[in-house]
Amino acid sequence: MKIPIALSKVPLKERIRMARSTSDTNALKVLARDKSPKVRAGVARNSKVTPDVFLKLSEDEHWYVRLMVAKNIKATPRILLKLSRDEECEVKKAVAKNVNVTHAILLILSEDKNSEVREAVARSIYANEEALLKLSDDENWKVRKAVAENANATPEILMRLEKKENAI
Repeated sequence: MKIPIALSKVPLKERIRMARSTSDTNALKVLARDKSPKVRAGVARNSKVTPDVFLKLSEDEHWYVRLMVAKNIKATPRILLKLSRDEECEVKKAVAKNVNVTHAILLILSEDKNSEVREAVARSIYANEEALLKLSDDENWKVRKAVAENANATPEILMRLEKKENAI
């Protein structure tokens, strides 16, 4: 796809379409600097984006752009680690669901002050025994319920949850 030089004159809908679908890495670099967060989010969704552009987008001022980075399967563990410290709950929840999330990142997220983030970790198919064990003692019942429903929860974790619930 040939990208016009004067992108600022291209209508917004067309720039968004280009951002989502082009495989031209030079065009993606230009579109990643677009004034519209919708265009930058489109770039963040594109599977052809280069690591340097992806890293730049992970620092975007608009949370929705960072969310699209966190949802992209091309997000590296380094980028996901950075996003695990994001101020936006939705970004951190997306990190917990990303295929490239590491156990170390999930442990960081399991200590988040927001119970929705901890619940996302408890629901994550990538959560290991250590994270689930930690979350089995969570103060929030929804987090504990998500641990109980996680296929990775061991019989020991499930027994621990049962004892905790019976003690209440």
